[in-house]
Amino acid sequence: MDSVKREKIREDSLYNAFQLILKSLKEKHDLNSTELIELISPQDKNAITIPIQILQNRQYGVLESTVVYLKDEIGLKYSEIARALNRDDRTIWTVYNNAKKKNKRRK
Repeated sequence: MDSVKREKIREDSLYNAFQLILKSLKEKHDLNSTELIELISPQDKNAITIPIQILQNRQYGVLESTVVYLKDEIGLKYSEIARALNRDDRTIWTVYNNAKKKNKRRK
């Protein structure tokens, strides 16, 4: 978000009201910022969260890291991963197997 847009939002009366509500909730319920963000974030029961730490290994690309995580750690099927990432099942299979080959070569 650019600074002009940010400044316009901060001048909006709704922003000020929102800030007051957040402050009140924090104080009344003794919440820290993380708890407050969790509280106001949309809750989608079908959402899959992917930890940012999986992207730290530079030997894999973003898609490879994501697919390996979803397959190995979450236990999703190729078709489920493909649906979640809006990709073809065959692409997911190829990405996963290429990542596993890279891992074997590194050992």
